Amino acid sequence: MSKFGDLVGKELVWAAVKGQKNHYEMRSGSTLLGTLIWDKSEVRGECDGKRWRFSREGFFRPRLLIHEDGSNETFASLEVGAIGSGRLAFADGRNFSWVQRGLFSSTWGFVDENKTPLLSFKLTSGLLTTGATATLEDKAANLPDAPMLAVLGWFVLVLYAEDAAPTGL
Repeated sequence: MSKFGDLVGKELVWAAVKGQKNHYEMRSGSTLLGTLIWDKSEVRGECDGKRWRFSREGFFRPRLLIHEDGSNETFASLEVGAIGSGRLAFADGRNFSWVQRGLFSSTWGFVDENKTPLLSFKLTSGLLTTGATATLEDKAANLPDAPMLAVLGWFVLVLYAEDAAPTGL
């Protein structure tokens, strides 16, 4: 995998791996950049040589907890509100926002405290498929957490898609 900050302006595509349930890859062309894989309760993400585990807690105020690989301590947590926007809070006190770019937009992303875009995701969907094109913004090129944001943002969008999917007949 390459240094993530070098990917500013390049097309980063998240897509499901054919034949593997809940296994996604992020690629730039044919280059594998990251993965998101989960089964039952464990969710793992990897990008730029770093690894994380994700878990959910809460019902009325759900949060996604992010753990660095090998640690049980929460590195950061994302609390998402009823309309989908949310706040990503790091254990060291930093915060980013998860926002939708317009009321009916299919573009989501992370912004800093000044509302400067860091990483955006444009959903690309087809019959029974969900994917996204991610864009790393200049402001995030040297951000150490940019690889984690790329994986977390995709995970959130997959959860949105699952919640919206019809159940049963």
